[in-house]
Amino acid sequence: MTNKPSIESVIGYIPTEYYAVELPKLTISEAVAKTKRKKKRSLEEIGIKKEQFSAITSGDNYTLDTLLTLLHEMNLKIRIKANNCYVSDVYVQKIIEPMRHESIDKFLMKIYQLNQDLQIKEIN
Repeated sequence: MTNKPSIESVIGYIPTEYYAVELPKLTISEAVAKTKRKKKRSLEEIGIKKEQFSAITSGDNYTLDTLLTLLHEMNLKIRIKANNCYVSDVYVQKIIEPMRHESIDKFLMKIYQLNQDLQIKEIN
């Protein structure tokens, strides 16, 4: 049996921002792209500009408000998980509202600092 080296031992130190921001942005972009393919809706039908959609699906920087607009139009929502339990929508709104016009990076760092996980879920 061989021991596989850890990613840190191969490439060195991995900054916190990777875990706090880049991985969640990847999760968001994959969820949005998958839902768009599944629902077969054009950007015009969704009500979002091509540049905004591209920023979200490519992991560029964008505002939380842009993401919320897109999620609403695609019938998706942000879920936050803490200690393996989803927190209430009221709690999520308390985190989101003061940060609506902030960059997604700042929002994701806040979620990370609160030691919580972000997920994108379809609204039933």
